[in-house]
Amino acid sequence: GVKKMALLAEHGQKQEVLDASEVAKLDPVFEPVKTKIAGAIRDLGDSSGDSRLFTERLGALCRDRLGVTVKLGCRVTALQAGG
Repeated sequence: GVKKMALLAEHGQKQEVLDASEVAKLDPVFEPVKTKIAGAIRDLGDSSGDSRLFTERLGALCRDRLGVTVKLGCRVTALQAGG
């Protein structure tokens, strides 16, 4: 809670309190459930990112540069490498 945030701030960790709307704006995956959460504490030094955006761009990069076929909603039973 607040005491832990103060302790972390004393040791150089910068954090901010977000309400539910700010959480959903920062990470759209929370939009459908934002009425069910109070908010979050964001660590400004945390280098994690938007996993959905990363995955979408990685798929596009693999498709465009490597000719990879990306299929959604399929069960993977094997991987085949070539080259």
